[in-house]
This record gives sequence, C-alpha cells and structure tokens, in this order.
Amino acid sequence: MQRITDEILNSGEVTHRDIFEWKLHIIRDDNTLNAFVTPGGYIYVYTGLIKFLDTEDQLAGVMGHEIAHADRRHSTNNMTKLYGVQILVGALAGENSSLLAQMIGQVSGNLIGLSFSRNSEADADEYSVRYLSKTRYQCNGAAGFF
Repeated sequence: MQRITDEILNSGEVTHRDIFEWKLHIIRDDNTLNAFVTPGGYIYVYTGLIKFLDTEDQLAGVMGHEIAHADRRHSTNNMTKLYGVQILVGALAGENSSLLAQMIGQVSGNLIGLSFSRNSEADADEYSVRYLSKTRYQCNGAAGFF
C-alpha cells in the first residue's frame, strides 16, 4: 500500500506533496469497509476494505480519493464554513439565544455540512482520476469499489 501511496504522491499532481506528512496507517478491523484521511495527510485504511477490493487498481482509486481529500483541504475548509454558519446564527440570535435559535443553527449547519460533503466527495473523485492518470493505475479504479 505504501508503494501505491508513493506513486500517487509522486505523480506531480498532488499540490501538498511536500507539505503534509502523508503517513499511512492500517486499522485491523476486517468488518469495516472504509478508509479516511485527516488533515495533514494521515491516511487510515481498514483491513476489511483491503480484503474486499478485487484489484490493486481499486485500492489505488481509493487511495487517490483519500489523498485528494487531504490535498484539497476538504476537512479544513468544511470546518471553517460550518463554524462560520454557527457563529452567524449565534450572532443573529443574540446572547440570550433560545432553544429554537440553537436548533435552527444545528439544522442549518447539518444541511450545509451535507452539501459540503457531497461536493467534497465529487471533488475527491475528480482529483483521484487526475492523480491516477499520471501513474500506472487505471483512472477508474475506485469505480469498481464505489
């Protein structure tokens, strides 16, 4: 897996290639089909996902997708937007905000978060293809999984 990660990072397409740590961690849980990345390039992949995939191209597609989330700073940008919405709702509600104002803030934040999430997923898919196009892996590798 490190070889796949390194090839994607060395594709010339990853903007934060030399800025982030890019550490790969395997989580031993055969029942979980998931992978995620945290800000700074810390990539986590569950063994359940690894065992589920049929080809190395699929794994490369997933890795490209996760690298794109960090490289495109999706988590950081989404948190900034969500906290901005919460601050705005709080300011509009005033210091003595009612339960209703708090609920409106939570619901609006959740709805906006879903929109950011969908946009982030589509963006990560697009950039995974860009990254993989400069490697030996098939650009549509993740399509077999997703």
